[in-house]
Amino acid sequence: MRQDFRTKLLRDPVFSIGFIFLSLVVIQSLNSGYRVESNANGLLEFIKVPNKWMPWSAVISESMEMLIWFFSAWVSALLVRNLLSRRHLKPLLYIMAWNSAALACLGICLYLSGSSRLMGIWKLPGHAHYATFEYANHAAEWFYLNAFLAAGLAHDALVKRRPKIQQVIWCSTFLLCVISVFLTLSRFGAVLSSLLLLVALIVYFRRTFSHRKGKVSINIYIVACIVVMGGLALFTGAGGGKMANEIKERSVSQDLGGRIRQFPSAIAIIGDYPLFGAGGGAYQWLAPLHVAEEDSAILAGMGALYVHCDPLQFLCEFGFVGGLCLVAIIVLLFYACLRNINKQSVISIWILVGLGIIVIHSFADLPFRNPAILYEWAVLLTALPKLIRFRERVYLRITMRLRLNRVKPASS
Repeated sequence: MRQDFRTKLLRDPVFSIGFIFLSLVVIQSLNSGYRVESNANGLLEFIKVPNKWMPWSAVISESMEMLIWFFSAWVSALLVRNLLSRRHLKPLLYIMAWNSAALACLGICLYLSGSSRLMGIWKLPGHAHYATFEYANHAAEWFYLNAFLAAGLAHDALVKRRPKIQQVIWCSTFLLCVISVFLTLSRFGAVLSSLLLLVALIVYFRRTFSHRKGKVSINIYIVACIVVMGGLALFTGAGGGKMANEIKERSVSQDLGGRIRQFPSAIAIIGDYPLFGAGGGAYQWLAPLHVAEEDSAILAGMGALYVHCDPLQFLCEFGFVGGLCLVAIIVLLFYACLRNINKQSVISIWILVGLGIIVIHSFADLPFRNPAILYEWAVLLTALPKLIRFRERVYLRITMRLRLNRVKPASS
């Protein structure tokens, strides 16, 4: 078994491409110390001038942080892809969903109590923390990804008519994740969760109402009305109505205006170091060289540590060589999912939509700058092809058995 795993690992293109990418990050980390600081005349300049065509980074600790994050995601994806058997996929999804439910309960309790300390002991960093996340948008993105996972598990339990306790567990997990998204006060997360809640209710009605009559159908209506009213209350009342007011008063163009004004400086950095980038955390050191004086206050107010666009941020840090490695790995994993998808795999469809929305969200925010989102996204995407292929093979096996049973033996 060990030899088989080693053979599969060495033949896996995700292994070789990931190794190239991580080697680039290691070289960047070793060739560090190229910071931009003010000189005696108050002008910004490099302490050491980097070679444009060599991998380098400003601060070794920031570059090593990227190495740790992507190395962990790479190892997790390889283990799921080459070592995890199909019978372990469902337990893995269950553990991830239970973990999200536990963190959602923690976040709700902290929100209701108004405490800034985790378990009453540890001081939570940041002013917009939720649960164990110090950045509210990261919390919203992580919880709505897990809401899609829980919705898929609930839908699968409903289709297969699992015991009621399983359906209740996954529906409760879904609702806890949706409530947490609202309580983070993320506007995009709140709008997305409202749509997700609406779609989930439509799916629930289609699967249950046609088979229920009398008092049971009335109970279904009551539960649906309670969920809808709860969702409206959270949308309009979370944060004392602060989130709903911001959604009404601020247009999409206003909301994205500050983020878009970061793009020219990021594009300029990519143009200066197109091949290998400028290392982890490059933007915060090099942006002052490319930002106009009238925009510096806006960037300072937003916190100019990162571009609010993950693709641009990663191009700044790893250049086109590193960017192509990341895109190649993502394309390989997505292709494996799309190649095997079929109408029978309701879990895979829900999860795949959630993964896609995270990618779309990354063009206007920073979901992949959080290791919890990065790891879970990589694990779910890597697990999906096996889950889909397993469902497809079971379906084909059942179909073949039915066809064989219909064939009558020839008369002697």
